[in-house]
Amino acid sequence: MSEVIAAAPEGVDLGALMARVAEGDCTAFAQLYDATSRAAFGLALRVTNSHHLAEEVVQEVFLQVWKDAASFDLAKGRPKSWILMLTHRRAVDCVRAVRAATDRDLADGARVAATPGADIIDELHLRRQVDELRLHMSTLSEAQQQVLALAYFSGHTQAEIAAMMGQPLGTIKSRMRDAITRLRKATPASAA
Repeated sequence: MSEVIAAAPEGVDLGALMARVAEGDCTAFAQLYDATSRAAFGLALRVTNSHHLAEEVVQEVFLQVWKDAASFDLAKGRPKSWILMLTHRRAVDCVRAVRAATDRDLADGARVAATPGADIIDELHLRRQVDELRLHMSTLSEAQQQVLALAYFSGHTQAEIAAMMGQPLGTIKSRMRDAITRLRKATPASAA
């Protein structure tokens, strides 16, 4: 016995749609989605207070509806109520996950902030590495320095560099490979 839900648009029989979805009917699933997704999205939006999270929740809920439609029992409740219950649970889980991630980030930030001099030590270490890299870069040929600068500091591809320099692509690749090899040999500590 299927039940017509008054809240369903244009007298859509959600029970019959759910039964067809359980049989793998994609058209019925689309109709069920059209009839219930606005209510599910509204609920998810109220719980998560985020348009993006609400969209994710609704997507996950309808994926679950598609997978678990056969386990739905019309004698135990209405399809729309079941979908909204799934939406509420998923939205609450989503909010809890976001809060937990925020709490972890805050705790990590507090831990870093509580470490005296951590930022200064990190900055000094980075400056030393940059100074070493500059020193080793100066030992490379001008062509090798130019290729590395265009690739790593300007973000160009090897093909773009070849076109810019009017050189064959193989030459650019060789220069880059040789330059990187020389830098690795010169800075064994940073390669580890």
